[in-house]
Amino acid sequence: MLHATTPAPLWEMGISDALAYRVLQVEELVARSAEFDLIHSHLDYPPWIAGGRLRATVITTMHSRLDLPELRPLFSCMARSTTTASSGESCGVRPKRMSDRPPLA
Repeated sequence: MLHATTPAPLWEMGISDALAYRVLQVEELVARSAEFDLIHSHLDYPPWIAGGRLRATVITTMHSRLDLPELRPLFSCMARSTTTASSGESCGVRPKRMSDRPPLA
């Protein structure tokens, strides 16, 4: 089921700060998460901050580069998240599998 959280695509709205809309999308995801068994998110990592407030399993498809050094701490922190790389730039670089990561302290 697709659901629009904005009246138009962000690139058509001429907004200056897309992060505000991303936060609203995550909050709506949290509010509606009990309606689903599985949520497939294309919002990259922002939904991860919702953590335990989500009532369904979330699989995240990343459309950005995964080899950036600043993302390593994020991937380590969110080691229990399920992530799939799908863009041409990121397909050759994948985060380690959960089984390859040390347990969280």
